[in-house]
Parts: sequence; structure tokens; C-alpha cells
Amino acid sequence: MKKFRLLTLAITVLMCMTSLVACSGKDADIVPVTPDETKVTALPTMTFDGETPANNTLVITVTNKGQIVLPQYVAKTRFGKTMDESAVSVTHLYDGAIDNSVTYNAGANRRTYYAVGQHLFIFTVTDSDNSALVNNYYVYLNVYQSLFKILGDKDVLTGELSDNPTLRTNDPGFALSWFNMERSEVYYAEATFDSVDKEANNGRDWGIGLLHATDEDGSYSLKDYYRIYDWGNNWAHRFSRGWTVDSSFVKEFYTSQGLVDPGFNVGGNKITIGIARVGDVFYSFLNGQLTDKYVYAALKDRKTAPGICLIGNDSEAYPGNATNIKFVSGNDAETLIAKMCGEDNYYNDFGYARVLDGYDAATFTDGGFAFDKIGNYDSGVRNWWNCGVRTNTLFGGSSKVEFDLETVGQQTSFGVLRIYIKKGVNNDDPTNAAGFYNGLQLIYHGNSNRPGGANVETLQPVTNGDETYEEHSKEKNSDGTDRYENFDAAGLFGENAKLHVEIRMEPLAGENGETKFTYTFSEIGKENPDTYTFFSYATQAASSAESEGEYNELFYVAFMTENVQCRISNFAVSAYKVY
Repeated sequence: MKKFRLLTLAITVLMCMTSLVACSGKDADIVPVTPDETKVTALPTMTFDGETPANNTLVITVTNKGQIVLPQYVAKTRFGKTMDESAVSVTHLYDGAIDNSVTYNAGANRRTYYAVGQHLFIFTVTDSDNSALVNNYYVYLNVYQSLFKILGDKDVLTGELSDNPTLRTNDPGFALSWFNMERSEVYYAEATFDSVDKEANNGRDWGIGLLHATDEDGSYSLKDYYRIYDWGNNWAHRFSRGWTVDSSFVKEFYTSQGLVDPGFNVGGNKITIGIARVGDVFYSFLNGQLTDKYVYAALKDRKTAPGICLIGNDSEAYPGNATNIKFVSGNDAETLIAKMCGEDNYYNDFGYARVLDGYDAATFTDGGFAFDKIGNYDSGVRNWWNCGVRTNTLFGGSSKVEFDLETVGQQTSFGVLRIYIKKGVNNDDPTNAAGFYNGLQLIYHGNSNRPGGANVETLQPVTNGDETYEEHSKEKNSDGTDRYENFDAAGLFGENAKLHVEIRMEPLAGENGETKFTYTFSEIGKENPDTYTFFSYATQAASSAESEGEYNELFYVAFMTENVQCRISNFAVSAYKVY
């Protein structure tokens, strides 16, 4: 029996060996599985941070607020043997286009900033034991713009990792948040806000807008916003350095020039507000239309970043949402701003101060206008308060206004051209006393095609019966006569001289905090022109908007003519550094 068992064992071993030889001869490419390679796949595989992605696809969604840590990967043969990086090639696509300048940097020690958009990394892994075996893995990196560097304490941001983030607030006052941008002097930012039905809102006040900030703690932020008030029936475009309004331009300031009322008080409307900066010039946009350009001395040579403000009525918060939040800087911003300004069909550097039905006294051109049609109307309607043009370009703080002035045709009779410096004070009529700060009456005597001199106007108390009020009127000399700057007596300008006019405004320059105005006239076309310069001080006390050595109000210039046909061109404003 023992011999029989040994014979059976020998036969069994022999059969097994024969079977192995037969298999080897049939397919020499098959490699035996070793005991430590327990799992065999059809193709080489990859894991990311130890996990095998389903369907060979991994989706990562993040913001760009900080450096991004991508998962580390390991490639293995179909038999599970780890391969080195030479077995893997990576192709990068950015927003659908191949861009291999960007690499896949994995692991905590290789943090990387990736641009906002969709990145696709295609991993092609080749089996090191059989190059015919190739597999692909796909890592989608969706990078969303991190919207805020600092979010207001009572502000709520939802859906940031989506295409439709939404901001709302529970703050009944000024809720400020700062966009996640580096401070610079070139940027554009916008957001779309919900209108608020005036009936559903029970007539409560509210406001929406954006801001320019020198920092992220609110210590200096110029807020550019719209305040809806009077039970929702009125709105004003306001500018504020602190928590009280510095300048305010009522809706008629814009709608009288053709701006379409956006319907802040009509439920269901979406209102897009934008702001921009290029160097010293700041811009305001409403529903894609440029509404204001201005320089602001307090921010000259100071880098800023945009933010957003949602404003309640001190009892209840703004009840709507802000969506579609976008911002861009650098060359992209400058290109966008130029495009928006070029496509604008509302804004002009100049707009009518007063428009009477059928009364068309001026011709507007790029960068200027001309009072060239007043001869078409009789003296009964062409008095100065019916024939005014204002600048839509604004200036604030220590600044300068300049322009060229020339007569159109022949000035053969007496006439007066008024030039007033006015500030935004909730009034759309620059010809009245509201907001008047300083001004000139240029006197034309009819004997030359240029002014013969100038009277200076300041704000003065006027008594009428029992009533005393302030009105702009001519400055007086010590003997009670009208102050008159006599160009003719100076003998500096030719009879047909085209003049360059500069008005320098210096807040707080007076002994009692008054604003100083310096007026300079020079003849254009002379190699070394003579100049005529004189000064005036505003009679107003130091402004309530005074802050850190400068004013925060925004001003504009109003031109009003009485029997003077003239042209204003090359209008420009500039700011002087105050910090």
C-alpha cells in the first residue's frame, strides 16, 4: 500500500509539471502572478491621496483665496506594482485650451496659485511592463474667484463655490465688505442688486453701492452709492467718506440729460452698479452707463481696492441680495473701462444745467461745447439763468480745473459769461444759490472778442424785509464798490485772444479754514504768454465734511451766458496729493 501511495504522488507531480510546460509553450507573454500581487486589472491604475477616483475622474472645487493643495498621485501596473513618474505624462487644459505652462503640483509642500477658471489635467499612464497598456485619468480643478478679502460681520455669502454666489446682510446700518483684490490704481468692479418694491417695503429708506478703500478695516473708504428715500419715490447718487453724506446728486441731475431711471422702487428689477479707477480718475456706472467721472485728491497716489456696501435705514437691513459680483484689474480692467466708455450713449463731459422747451442754445462736441445759438432767441428768454451748461466731470479736494475759452463770431455788444464752482447738494439746478461756492462774471464790453475783466462772486448774506438768506453776489472792495479784475487795463491780451483758464481750489488754505480759489488767465498761441492771476476765498466756514486736511465733497463747474457766444474746449480736471 505504501508503494502505491508514493507512485500516485509521483504521477500527480509529473502531471502538474507537464501542465506547466504546456501552458508556457502556448503563451510566453503571460507573467505568473506572485503572491504579493493579489489584484490584476486590465490596465494600469492611479490613486490620488490613496483613493481611486470613480470613472477615472476626480473633480476638485475651490476658490483662489489661498494657495491650492492638489492630491498626490501614485501609478501602478496592471499587477499593482508601483511605477515611477516616468510612467505618467500630464496635459493641462485651461478653459478648454491646451496650456502646458501650468503644471500639476501635488502635496502640501507644493502649494500653488491657480487662475480662476476650469483646469483639466489629463494623466496618461503607461504600464511599465507592457507599453501597449495605457490608461487615462482626468482631474478637473474648478477655481472660483474668492469674492471677499473681508466679509462684513453681519453679511452672509452663499454659493461662493458656484456660478451664482449671493450676498445679503443683516446689518441695519452700513454693511461694508472688501473684495479679494490687491490694492492698485487700475480696476473695475460691479454687482447686481435687487430693487425693492416701495409698497412691500413700507416706504423704508435703503441704499446700495460700491466703495474705494485704502485698506480693509474701513478707516478710509470712499463710498459711491445710491440712496432711495422719500417712501421710495426719490433717489440720489451719493458719495461719502464717513458715515454722513458728503455729496449728493438727485436723480433729476441724470434723468434731465436722458439717463433712464433704473426703477429702484419697482419690485423685480435688477440694477447693476459699477465703479472703476484708472490712475487719478474714478468712474461710476449704472446699468452699464457711465454716469460720473471725477478726481479725488484724498486718494491721489494712494492705491485702493473696491468693495461693496449694503445700506439699511438704521432699523432694518437692506432686504435684497447682491449677485453677479465681478472685478478685474490691470490691463484687462483698462481695456474693459475703455470699451464701456466708448459704447456709452448717455455720458458727456458737459450737460445742460437748465433746458427750456424748444430752447437749444448750445452745441456739444467731444471735450467741449459752444454757446453758438443764442442769437436765435430774443432777449426775453436768453437771460443767463435760462442758458447754462454744467460739467459732469467732478473734482474733490485740492484740485485744478482748466479749459480753453474763445469767442464765437464777433462780440459787438455787452455780455456776461458766468463760471460758478458748485458742489453736489441734492439740487439739479446749478444756476441757483444751492451749493454755490465761488465764481466769476467775465465781462465782455463789446469792443473785443475776449473778456475785458472779471467780477468775483462769493456767497453773501442778503436781507429782504424780515428775512435774511445767503445769495451769491459780487465781492466788494473796502470802499463798497464791486471788486473788478481789469484785463483791459493790464494790457496783456490781444483783442481776439483765445484764453486758457485755470481754477485752482485749495481747501482749508484760508486763515479760518476757508477754501482758496486761484484764477489764472493766459493767452493761447504765444510762445511765452503773459498771465493774469487773482485770488478769492470762499466765505463759507470750514465744511462739515472736513477730514484730515482735505474736503470730501465733489464739485462741478457751471457755465451760464448772457449775450456771449463762446466756446469751451479741452476741459480737464486734476488732483493734488494731500497725503
